Amino acid sequence: MAPWQLLKSREERRRDEQALLVQAHAQDVEKLKETLARIELILADYVSRLAEIQRAPHQMADIRMYQESIRQMRAVERQARFRLARAEGDLIGLRRELTQVELSCRKYTKLLERDLEIQRVNEERQEARSLDAIAMQGHYRRSR
Repeated sequence: MAPWQLLKSREERRRDEQALLVQAHAQDVEKLKETLARIELILADYVSRLAEIQRAPHQMADIRMYQESIRQMRAVERQARFRLARAEGDLIGLRRELTQVELSCRKYTKLLERDLEIQRVNEERQEARSLDAIAMQGHYRRSR
């Protein structure tokens, strides 16, 4: 196997692995977005329930319970936003790496094509020389 072909196939393997990694990470990002959306819904529900309780005759224990639940959900929401931001940053980095590997694949493809073209030209020259030699031998035989 030609050196460029070997390098090209290695880079193609790396590209495929990187593409799978990007795809898996993109799915993780989508799951984190869905989780964050659910957290936001729960938080909005708690806030609306607290507002309802405060309008009606209420117990302070109920208000404190909802306030504590809202505080905890906001902390969970901050953590989820942080994880999502980090995952999106990682995904951007992985996509950049994938782009670099794809460029490397293209480079090796071009080098392989250039090598094959050089080989084809050399074979054509060799064939032309062989045909010239055969023609010269035929000419010498006839001229004798």
